[in-house]
Amino acid sequence: MVWELTGDVDHFETTASGFLRSRPVQHTVLLTLIDTLRRRGLQAYGQGSPVFGFWHTGGTVTGVLMQTPPHPMIFSEMPPEAVRDAVSILSVFSSMA
Repeated sequence: MVWELTGDVDHFETTASGFLRSRPVQHTVLLTLIDTLRRRGLQAYGQGSPVFGFWHTGGTVTGVLMQTPPHPMIFSEMPPEAVRDAVSILSVFSSMA
């Protein structure tokens, strides 16, 4: 079980789409953001590079996160251990940015 962060919307969509589309009502905001970023470009919501992340175990995604600057990070539902690890990886990521 591991988080993978990326700035590549296509990679994120390819990897997380099965998870997101399995519950489209619950994930409608995330799906809409992805669609907008693909159509209008990565700075569609403001300056800065979006961050995409997915929590997976052996290729099965069970949680995602996304930030489109200047807006706050949003999260899908995820296993409790993913929350703990998200805090760790995002704190390291933000210190590198």
